[in-house]
Amino acid sequence: MIIYDMTRPITALSPKKEPFHRRQFLYLAKAAMKHCPEYGENFIAAPIDPGLILLMISDQFHIQDRSFMDSVDEVVRSKHLLSEFIAVDEYSGADTASIAVQAFDMIFIHPRKLLRHPDFIDFEKVFLGKTGLDLRVYFAMCLSLLVGNSVSYTAKIGYKLFYPSDYWQKSNLSIKTQELFWLQVGATREKFRAEIVRRDCGANDFTIFRQHPLIKMGNVYFGLDLAFILQKLWAGAYWEIFSSSEDAKSKLPRFWGAVFEEYINEILGANCQGENHFIPSPRFARHPEKEFCDGMILCGTELVMIEYKASMFTAVSKYSGVVENLDAEITLKLITNERGKAKGGGQLARSIALLRSEDRATLVEGVDLSQVTKIFPLVLMSDSIGDCLLISKILGAEFDKVSTRSGANIICERLLCTGCATLNDFVHTLRTRSMSSWLAEWDRKRP
Repeated sequence: MIIYDMTRPITALSPKKEPFHRRQFLYLAKAAMKHCPEYGENFIAAPIDPGLILLMISDQFHIQDRSFMDSVDEVVRSKHLLSEFIAVDEYSGADTASIAVQAFDMIFIHPRKLLRHPDFIDFEKVFLGKTGLDLRVYFAMCLSLLVGNSVSYTAKIGYKLFYPSDYWQKSNLSIKTQELFWLQVGATREKFRAEIVRRDCGANDFTIFRQHPLIKMGNVYFGLDLAFILQKLWAGAYWEIFSSSEDAKSKLPRFWGAVFEEYINEILGANCQGENHFIPSPRFARHPEKEFCDGMILCGTELVMIEYKASMFTAVSKYSGVVENLDAEITLKLITNERGKAKGGGQLARSIALLRSEDRATLVEGVDLSQVTKIFPLVLMSDSIGDCLLISKILGAEFDKVSTRSGANIICERLLCTGCATLNDFVHTLRTRSMSSWLAEWDRKRP
């Protein structure tokens, strides 16, 4: 968990600092937006115990019947627990530099490498047409809110999370550009309330703050949680492009998958050294139109086989706390799609079976796998659910239904799943350490 100091009005009640989780603070903010009048009581003077408020908020997150803990099925228990832990994991912090670099690369750099892709979308052109904003200017303005909040305007306003509407008055940005940007990142209290009433998926649903990281109060914008501005870098651009036309709604998920694959291939290719021999998009020698897997890392006699998944999970599946919603989404996007086609671990299981049954030296184009004795299957996700507690256990159980751990002198380790954020954190270590040793250590800790 990330521990914050309570905000000024609360700490004014007591000399001690009250620790709290980011999720508690966001729930309080959402509840206030939805229920509180425009002008309430003097909170500073009210006899309210901050610790009691936090405990009352925590009670709102326990939304399930706990009888599932009596189940003898460990996977059933894991799915129920995951439905509660997604928000805990997601709101436990953000790596500013990593998110900013990944967002820039996936929005500006890698799409230009895919001009011939059948679903190619010119992100900058579409975003400009939808919002009236130059996408690079939009990125720069988002970042400036993060790096500029502690300088001159801190002294002027008195608190670093407030931004006056003339924040860029000394820049060369036009008034129109400034107005359009504020429309993208800010919303009035009335708009917040209307959107929360229209769609609120549960106590853990804070997507409203991802849509509008700033609250407009007169001529000033308040940054409730600056980490949401980071997410607005790429998520704001993605959803504006997605909603720009029916054609974009159809093409963008597929094209985004290709962009994600380019990004992963680049960072793995740049960092896999020593024992790590990275092969992007390995293909069957006899059927080069078909991929063996999305990417693989050969570490001597050990092979890491990776499937990349760029699918976005819905807010209902992640934040409603209804395990059936989450289970259906996991099945659809990571196990078997609506057409009955295997996804994620199922795709890896099929290739592993071929590796065991056919000539390993010639199965994959340009790569001799005849010395492989151990396989580490890995699902790598764009969605943050890939970094969450218990997702590996759930997908691993499904994988074990369609693949055996041993056969043809090849041992297959337990399938693991991780998110792109985790990969960004440790990928640089692949210059000196094998990927298979990382996964073996991780597996011993049973995530």
